[in-house]
Amino acid sequence: MDTRFTVAAHVLGYLAWQGEQGVEWVSSDELGRSINTHSVVVRRLLTQLQKAGLIETRRGASGGSRLARAASAIHLGEVFDAVVESGTSLISFPREVERDECQVGEHIEAVLREVIAEAEAVFRRNLGRTSVAEFSQMVVNRMIKLGICCPSEEESRPAAARKHLPSVRPVEQSKTSSGSRKGKTTR
Repeated sequence: MDTRFTVAAHVLGYLAWQGEQGVEWVSSDELGRSINTHSVVVRRLLTQLQKAGLIETRRGASGGSRLARAASAIHLGEVFDAVVESGTSLISFPREVERDECQVGEHIEAVLREVIAEAEAVFRRNLGRTSVAEFSQMVVNRMIKLGICCPSEEESRPAAARKHLPSVRPVEQSKTSSGSRKGKTTR
């Protein structure tokens, strides 16, 4: 699997965070800087996300991209499906070769494919349970935990540094019996 899903998750998480900051439209240049990739690559990915109904785009100097619906209503499974070709396995296998010499080797790949298919099903279910809002909040919580953005220190940072830091506080995360995450944001 390539990096399209991780980059797409980055894009949607960043758009969610910018939306929380009151920024309506985010340019592909800004997204490219955040992801550390060329804006042309970002625009190709944005096209896929737009076709999937996850984002809206607007051309022009005041244009850019934004989430098409609330971050809490978009799940990472939708993001995965939007950018990863259907049927793509997370793990690659070498091309088929004749295995006349080893009877065990003949069957390893088939069994391994079954095991991997089960693991991929769990992976996809977990993506389907995690919203972009939850994902974005997890990123913010990690930044706060690492001291990159501590609410008490935020105001003492230079304006240029504050521009790219979240202004939200950590969310207490707890698992419900169904496995979904619940939390309360403090602002």
